[in-house]
Amino acid sequence: MARLKILHVSDVHCSEAMLRRALRELAYDVVVVSGDLECPSLVDILGEAGGDVVVVTGNMDSGWVREELASRGYLLDGRTRSIGGLVFAGIGGIEPYGDAEKLRVEVDEKLLDVLVSHHPPYGVLDESAWGGHGGLLVIRRLVEGLQPLLHLFGHIHEARGQARLGATLAVNPGPLVQGYYAVIEVSDGKVEARLGKL
Repeated sequence: MARLKILHVSDVHCSEAMLRRALRELAYDVVVVSGDLECPSLVDILGEAGGDVVVVTGNMDSGWVREELASRGYLLDGRTRSIGGLVFAGIGGIEPYGDAEKLRVEVDEKLLDVLVSHHPPYGVLDESAWGGHGGLLVIRRLVEGLQPLLHLFGHIHEARGQARLGATLAVNPGPLVQGYYAVIEVSDGKVEARLGKL
């Protein structure tokens, strides 16, 4: 089984300074961004990363951002990618239902290690400040069916934390625009997450 250190950030919301700081100050093998870059300039900054980069779009990201991510080979929406012996798959925030359906077909016979989505699964780290649930049932059902080791997402800024959904460790790092991040270590089938603030 692979040994990998993942830097997980989400909800960057055009904060070039925070993204640069995270890439410069934190140790990682792969950078995972779970949506809401918003500004295309951040795609260029991701090119400064010292490891692999995978990104799903967020609900605030434009088609332009998605095209820039795709042109760099970072986009994971509705796709899978193998990094360091782990299989990553993504559900973006622009077309989450379509991406989930693509993965349901593509990942059916593959072992999935890391699911990256913008939205959380319904009922897991998805409660907003006003008490409503912002998670998607389609994502919850996919996680319950595939049981990846790890599910990385953001979207609900105030629901920062980690939780379990069956065998899957779910992690919302909180918004990078406010300095929040998570570092996750995967080794020999075990996963350990640490939440931090810059």
